[in-house]
Amino acid sequence: MSTEMDKTKAIKQAKVAPLASANFAKNSAATLPTGKIASIAANPKRSGSRAHAAYSYYATGDTAASVLAKLTDAGLNRAEALTDLRWNVSHGFITFE
Repeated sequence: MSTEMDKTKAIKQAKVAPLASANFAKNSAATLPTGKIASIAANPKRSGSRAHAAYSYYATGDTAASVLAKLTDAGLNRAEALTDLRWNVSHGFITFE
């Protein structure tokens, strides 16, 4: 049984590692990147999807805070916007200075 628990713990740690490396604490605005957006990959989301539309806001923002504000103005709640930002940063789609 401890082997199963060890596997579960390892999986959870592996999932958290990209977020930690991006300097994000879960649901904490205090740890958002403070620099400007350095690079944005071409929109990797499926065309016509909600995620594709949300990703387009990264091109119009210059900081994490401004992008979060635009995403919430567009209809995402703050938790969704933070999750979206974390996902894109942890997967290397967006980088900050």
